[in-house]
Amino acid sequence: MHEVMQRVPAEAARYVRADSGFYSKEVVGFCERKGLIFGVTADQTERLLAKVTGVAEAQWADLEKYGVAQVAEVRYQPVGWKRGYRYVVKRNLMENKKGELYFRYHVLVTNDERRSAGEVLEWHLQHANMENRIKEHKSGFGLEKLPTKWFHANWAYLLIGQIAFNLVAWFKQLVLPEQYHQLTVKTIRHQVLNVAGKIVQTGRKIYLVISDQYRYQDVWQHAIKKLAGLSPA
Repeated sequence: MHEVMQRVPAEAARYVRADSGFYSKEVVGFCERKGLIFGVTADQTERLLAKVTGVAEAQWADLEKYGVAQVAEVRYQPVGWKRGYRYVVKRNLMENKKGELYFRYHVLVTNDERRSAGEVLEWHLQHANMENRIKEHKSGFGLEKLPTKWFHANWAYLLIGQIAFNLVAWFKQLVLPEQYHQLTVKTIRHQVLNVAGKIVQTGRKIYLVISDQYRYQDVWQHAIKKLAGLSPA
């Protein structure tokens, strides 16, 4: 980090955003001494999680860009740190294999007191965009391991996976609501694609019928309207 600082023009705005590998009082202290605005993913210790889960419901604000997610903030001083800091928290509503709902948290520490919690969070989450795309390419489309020992078979498999990746990327950008643009294909499969329904033919028309209790039917309605408005180039 010292070498990086030597190469940054003196007049440039200086920010640091990093994952939890950099979460330490030494890194935070360095940023403070150098006048750097930082956002670092925090380790979710028992004490910190107790603080996060104790946030009143009224303090959580919806995050439309991130699906079923909300943001809040707390003040917290880790053990051994000289003072407390602002911690911004994102929580996503998730569903386990038993159909039970739970919250998954992402927490970051920052000294940015100017921007809102939502703005700090959005800025911070941009630090791993390329890593996330590589991870999505591998785990989301089954490309973490090539299936055969034959070059041409693996080449075809990789090409098909890349085409699928690109199609889903276009599908998200052109058809789904904005809050779905950054979601993984696993989430999209769960909320949009893997839907129980049946085909009904009546009055010389064919209908797809899904339950009126379907939690994400507003997303379906949005997608259908967008699809109807698309035209070939």
